Amino acid sequence: PGSQIKYDEKFMQSWNGQRIFCLSDVSKTFNYAFLKELASGSGLMKKLFKDEAEIAAELMPKFLIQTNFSPKITDGGLKRRIRIIEFTNFFTKCGGVDKHFSGCYFPNEWDQDDWSGFDGLMAQAIQHWLTNGRSIPEAALSYTGWTKQFRNEYGELLAGFIEEHISEWVQIKFISNDDFQLQKNKYLRDNEAAFFHGKDKSEASAIFINNAIRAYCKKNEIDFDGNCQKKVNSFKEKGKWFCKESALPFL
Repeated sequence: PGSQIKYDEKFMQSWNGQRIFCLSDVSKTFNYAFLKELASGSGLMKKLFKDEAEIAAELMPKFLIQTNFSPKITDGGLKRRIRIIEFTNFFTKCGGVDKHFSGCYFPNEWDQDDWSGFDGLMAQAIQHWLTNGRSIPEAALSYTGWTKQFRNEYGELLAGFIEEHISEWVQIKFISNDDFQLQKNKYLRDNEAAFFHGKDKSEASAIFINNAIRAYCKKNEIDFDGNCQKKVNSFKEKGKWFCKESALPFL
């Protein structure tokens, strides 16, 4: 279980030579960097009442991490080692596995056709893996996976704020910093929150918000300038600019 992880020699304590080491339901703060050496090198194992033992690289298992949070991997060494495999929310939408299969509990009530279909799918997956040189190619995240990653990095509150207002911002193209601040304050009050993240550090908070909006706009092919000026009644007004078109009209 992910809740029992210790980032030291006790990490491998429950391992007994299996080829797969599975960590279930790890949190969004899981330290993937800890696996960097373990994933391709040797490791230490400390069993109860026994001395530490080194596990040779060729004996180390492959690590399978199950999580509801989509991690953002920026370290090049980790990126080469990690492959993200997404699962759909099909059964969640159905109300559960038992609901989808009309009351039967997988796999106790599967018939021969069900098992033949499952075995055939697994055989095809193994064949695909072999033809790819026994490696899993790196794949781009789906939009749903990217959204999870985005919310994990910038927080549910800020993500909700952007999603609620992005259509309006694109439509009006320019919003002044004062109007943006009013929208931000109202959203925080409506959600009974003081800040989007951490302690109130005005400059860092503004940069953090702009980075989040920029990342969201880039994914959704929206041009964005978080620090531009527009003339309003002969006065220059600072604010943010949004557009689906490529040209920047005022910089």
